[in-house]
Amino acid sequence: MHDALDDSYAAASDLAKLVHLTCADMPGPHVALDALAHTLNVQPAVLDDAVDELVEANLVQLNGDTVAQHDLVRDHARERVDGGRLHLLRRYADWHRAKAVAASALIHSHRPLHAAELGAAQGVFADRADALDWWLRDQDVIHAVADAAAAQGWHEDVWQIAEAAWGFFLHYRDYERGLLLFTAGLHAARQCKRPIIEALMHHQLEFLCLESGWKDAAAAHRAAAAEIGEREQHGPTQATALSHRARAARDSGDLEGSLPLYEASAAKHHDIGRRRGEALAWRRMAEVMIELGRDDDAVRYLREAGPVFLHEDDPAQYAKATIVLAQIHARRGEHEQARDELTVALAGVRRLRSPYFESQVRAALDALDRRHDADGTGAASGSDAS
Repeated sequence: MHDALDDSYAAASDLAKLVHLTCADMPGPHVALDALAHTLNVQPAVLDDAVDELVEANLVQLNGDTVAQHDLVRDHARERVDGGRLHLLRRYADWHRAKAVAASALIHSHRPLHAAELGAAQGVFADRADALDWWLRDQDVIHAVADAAAAQGWHEDVWQIAEAAWGFFLHYRDYERGLLLFTAGLHAARQCKRPIIEALMHHQLEFLCLESGWKDAAAAHRAAAAEIGEREQHGPTQATALSHRARAARDSGDLEGSLPLYEASAAKHHDIGRRRGEALAWRRMAEVMIELGRDDDAVRYLREAGPVFLHEDDPAQYAKATIVLAQIHARRGEHEQARDELTVALAGVRRLRSPYFESQVRAALDALDRRHDADGTGAASGSDAS
C-alpha cells in the first residue's frame, strides 16, 4: 500500500501534489473546495483539474464540494509535509473565521456580533438556509479550526468563532462542544484584553452550565460577567447580567425577588434601544407570574412581547412566548385557541430548521392534548409552567 501511494504521488503534477499535502495538513475531516482555493490562492477551475487528477489516483475522495482522504492516505501525505506551511493554515483559519461570522449573522441575526464590527464578509451566503447548510456540513471543520487556532495562539480567531457559534448552539444544543469552544473563547478574549468579549463568553458559559445543572460553575460565570459589565459600564452586558440574576433568583425559589430584576433588565434594554431584549424580559416575567398565579398580568406582558418578536422576525422567541400563553389558555379551558396559536408557532420554528425549538413547541402541543383528554373539556387546574 505504501509503495502504491509513493507511485501515485510521484506521478502527480506539482499542483496536485500541493493540493494533496495541503488537504492532509488542514484540520478537520474534510476540506471544502472553496476554502482550499482560497488557501492556495488558485482559481477554482485550476483547482478542479488538480482535484480530478487526485481522484483518478485514489489520493482524495470527492463528495460534492468537499474532498477527504482515507486515514492511510492522509498519514502517508503527512510524512511529506515539511516546514514553512504555517501560512497556509493561517489563510485557512482566516477563511473559516470570516465565513463563520457571516453565517452567524444570518443564523442568529438578533444579537449584534462584535466580530462583525471588525469587518465581516458580505454576500457570502445567499440566505439563512444557505448559511445553516454550510454550518451543518462543516461544523466538525469549524471546531477543528478553532482548536488549531488556539494551539497557534491566534486568539482573535478563537473568540470570533466562539462568538459566531452561539446562534447555531441555541438551535442544536451540542453542550459538550459548546463547553470546549466557549471556554477557549473565554481564554482568547482574556489574551486579547477584550473585557466585553470576556463577559460575553462568561454569559454563554453560564447559560450552558445552568442547562447542564452545574449551578456553582454557572454562579461563578454570572458573577464574573456582572463585575465586568459594571466596571466597563457596558449597557448590553449589564442588561444581560440583570436577567441572569433574575433567573438565579427564580431557580432558587425566590419568585417575587426575580421580578424586580427582570423589570430592571427590561428597563436597561429599553434605555439602550434593544426592544427584543426588553420583550425577552417581559416573557420571562410572565413565566414567573404564572407560577405566582397572576395569569392576567402574565397575559398582559405576553401580549406586549409577542408583537415585538414578530417585528424582529424571531420565530424562536415568539414560540416560547406562545408556549407560555398556551398554558394560560389551557387552564381557562381555551384548548382550541391554545392549539391554533401553537400551530402557528410551530410553523415558524420549522422554517428556522431548529430541532431544539421545534421540540419545545411539539412538547407543548402534546401537553395541551393530554390535558384536554384528561378532563374531556379542555379546562384544567394547576400549571404547566416549568
